[in-house]
Amino acid sequence: MKAYYRCTPDVNKYKDFEWSRSLDSCLKDFRPGKKADPGWTPPILPWYKDRRKPGDFPHNPFGTYCPVFSERAWESLRPLIGESVQPIPIKADDGGSYILVNVFDVVDCLDREHSKVEFWPGGSVNSVLRYVFRESALQNKHFFRIPE
Repeated sequence: MKAYYRCTPDVNKYKDFEWSRSLDSCLKDFRPGKKADPGWTPPILPWYKDRRKPGDFPHNPFGTYCPVFSERAWESLRPLIGESVQPIPIKADDGGSYILVNVFDVVDCLDREHSKVEFWPGGSVNSVLRYVFRESALQNKHFFRIPE
């Protein structure tokens, strides 16, 4: 049995980016799960002002569906996940360089029978509380999204 991990930043220990009004105009053309337009220009992201230190995987306004990595983390992960994502360079307001990782490899691999899933009225997925994946669908998949 393989172990799978969900990307979840540690917001208690490391800095996180805050939402900025400049993001609204940028996000209108950005759709997670699809390659971004080459002309898309990400804004400079402001940090929440506190004493926490920047980490390699900061929380960001795009949520966990578009993680942000430090350049150091990206260089370590690129050989493993580079074919499944679109790296988009961004800057922090302190001048730091980060990579917004647009995950476009969507894999229908959730075993709904064995997972714990909450549904909205009408049958669409509200949330997944416990993930169980069909391993046969994940051969050579290291970084992916699920359609749910």
